[in-house]
Amino acid sequence: MADITKGRFGLHRGGGKHEPVPAAAYVQIYVKSSVLSRAPDLAISAHLMTEAEIDEFVDDALAELAEIRIDAKKALAAADSN
Repeated sequence: MADITKGRFGLHRGGGKHEPVPAAAYVQIYVKSSVLSRAPDLAISAHLMTEAEIDEFVDDALAELAEIRIDAKKALAAADSN
């Protein structure tokens, strides 16, 4: 399985011709489970097997993060106004 890490995120690649049992190739997206983690270690996606599945997962994650950004800013502003 190949591991690729960039900042807080990473991916693990599995399957394909290098696996002991022939299996379909896939990637799985990971994040660091804590600030103490040296590498991403918490899977946040299913096994993604096509470019379309990767695009859909990342697009959905970006949309959810955008909503979290807005909510976090509102919560911070509300806390500051009290």
